[in-house]
Amino acid sequence: MRKPALGTIRAEGAALLQWWMRELRDIAQQLLERIAPRFAKQVVVEFKGNTAEAYVLLRSSSSERVTICRDPSGSWPNPFPTGDATGDYRGARATLVLAPADTLTLELLLPNALRGDLGKII
Repeated sequence: MRKPALGTIRAEGAALLQWWMRELRDIAQQLLERIAPRFAKQVVVEFKGNTAEAYVLLRSSSSERVTICRDPSGSWPNPFPTGDATGDYRGARATLVLAPADTLTLELLLPNALRGDLGKII
């Protein structure tokens, strides 16, 4: 009888800790945006075949998009070009969004008993 109760308490405690860490991270992000906006910048680069779009993700919206194209050899420019929209991206957090053709996907076969609780598996 004690083991299921202890497992439930652990799971609830872990969920509370994860929620609290996300809240602290969001608070730190908001403070950083006010104190040092350059370091709070988040640059998003979306790859779409032979082009990519880069933009800065702001609190309520996004900036103007900068389009980047591969050169004739198929390589991306180095260094990545910046525009007025992205500005100086050094020190910024980056999120890369790959095109579906560039992602590796694997099919997972799960036992029927685990299919109902994917949270534990992932």
